[in-house]
Amino acid sequence: FTSGWINFSLATALALCALSSYRTWRTTQQVSYLAWLALLIGLIYSAHLVVWGLLAITFGVRAAAERVPPRHLFMLLLAGSGGKPLIALAGRPGLAVIMLIGPLSWCGAWILGRLRLPVWLLISGAPALAIGLFFAAQQALPWLHTFDPELRFDRFARLTFGLRTFTLAQQMPTPDRLLSAANLLIGGLLLLLGVCIIWAARRADDGSTWQRLAPLGALIVLYGAVPSFAAAIAVVEPRIALWGALLALTAIRLPAQGRLRQTIAVLSLAIGLLGIGAFSLHTARFQPQAEAWRTAMATMRPAQSILVLPRPTPLSATSALRYIESYYDGLYFSARYPLEYGGVSTRMFGNGPVYVRPDLEIAAYFWRPVRGAPPLPEACPHSRERFAAVLAWGQLESAQYAALTDCFGTSYDEAGLTIWLRE
Repeated sequence: FTSGWINFSLATALALCALSSYRTWRTTQQVSYLAWLALLIGLIYSAHLVVWGLLAITFGVRAAAERVPPRHLFMLLLAGSGGKPLIALAGRPGLAVIMLIGPLSWCGAWILGRLRLPVWLLISGAPALAIGLFFAAQQALPWLHTFDPELRFDRFARLTFGLRTFTLAQQMPTPDRLLSAANLLIGGLLLLLGVCIIWAARRADDGSTWQRLAPLGALIVLYGAVPSFAAAIAVVEPRIALWGALLALTAIRLPAQGRLRQTIAVLSLAIGLLGIGAFSLHTARFQPQAEAWRTAMATMRPAQSILVLPRPTPLSATSALRYIESYYDGLYFSARYPLEYGGVSTRMFGNGPVYVRPDLEIAAYFWRPVRGAPPLPEACPHSRERFAAVLAWGQLESAQYAALTDCFGTSYDEAGLTIWLRE
């Protein structure tokens, strides 16, 4: 999952270069910039499919808003085909549908342009349409599950991405006051930055600023329509929001000098430093606890099967963000231990397509029935037979702690980690 975010970041950087090539091609009409654009689009597809799709929507809407002539539109369509050969080589015919994203975006924007709707109606209509599409998708979820059983539309994720995006250490399972305060402050600074950007756009509008901002309306609608989670992608909301923010920054022309330009520069710098600083401070505070966990697990006997009980996370129990959080809730260490010393744990392949041992229950075993596994203490003989150790992260309820102690014997605690070794 983390590798996917790195790929997303790389593709986003390439997409900004592609926007620059597109703007230069529109200004100079030099075919060489269109060739660079085709190469960049192929590289973006190779890096991350979501960015490729967001860029296709951006180009489609901008081409319609700028009323690109048919000949140039055809050339842009050819340049946007940079990823098509890779789709054919991938052997996944279902991906062929994404080739229609750009043309469909252009058609939708062209129709809106022909209707000549007032700007205020477009501005208010995009969020309303996004909300309507979101609730419609929730109603159609049983039918959509026939195509992808893992598809989800998470209202909570839609509304709270801002509190979880700006500092990498996601605090959903174990809320951290430092990160929460930093995220709220960053959110406030972003609102101020947005106001400054809109004011700069109004002051420096040369007749084309709102055309460059037109793709933001499409992204708002897309924000309500796309799933939060699917078999091939997760945590979609921040991706759309981040691309929308970057797109807005590229669409305006800052004044050459003056207080407005200085304010935008100071706000941008403050947002970046605050996010990096809060994350670094949080990591420094967490490091002693991580060392204690590592030391405690080093005392365990090697080559054993381990039952891992994560701390309860009712708000994000099904969220893919748990893969980022794993280092901070201790599950990273329980997965590393068998890899270093031998054996297997119930969390080794939490983010994979297979279970290495079908007889081992998954991590949610203790808090809700999974695969018919009975809860302790009824499952004590079953658990003692299969597991040589139990790792429990966070604060256990007294009944849970007593049941595990009766089953596995004496335990010892270390920095929020409780270990039972089978006696």
